[in-house]
Amino acid sequence: MGDRAWFQIEFAEKDQQKFADLDDEFNKDNFDEVDINSGILSGTFYEMNYGGYSQIDKFAEAKLTFRANHGAGGNYPAGEAVCFNGWLRELVSDDHESVMVPITKEGVSQRYLDHAREFFEINDKIDEYFKNANIQNNSHSNLKKTA
Repeated sequence: MGDRAWFQIEFAEKDQQKFADLDDEFNKDNFDEVDINSGILSGTFYEMNYGGYSQIDKFAEAKLTFRANHGAGGNYPAGEAVCFNGWLRELVSDDHESVMVPITKEGVSQRYLDHAREFFEINDKIDEYFKNANIQNNSHSNLKKTA
């Protein structure tokens, strides 16, 4: 067991099996807390090794779409991750889940600014993906009710 922190993830409920196939812990019955609302699954683990970094990387490599955040551990800060179809960006965050960009006496690095812009661009794409997942989810449930 390594350095552990809380970990939250949000993804389209229709994609749940893809996450579980990559990591058994991500079966919806294994979360410490789980909420499914409008076709979006939000799951929380009270403790996860190293803030879920390896899971975030694994899910991104599999080109999944999700949002994740985690608390600070002994050797890393709290963070936010967004991933759309494998396009991953991670930023440091505070305890209120606000992302942060480091500022030094030289100012803000262009690299960090580019990452922040990409973070929010990806986040917008996730919103659209989730909106479409909700429409699909509602359309399927309506079919079941009328069929």
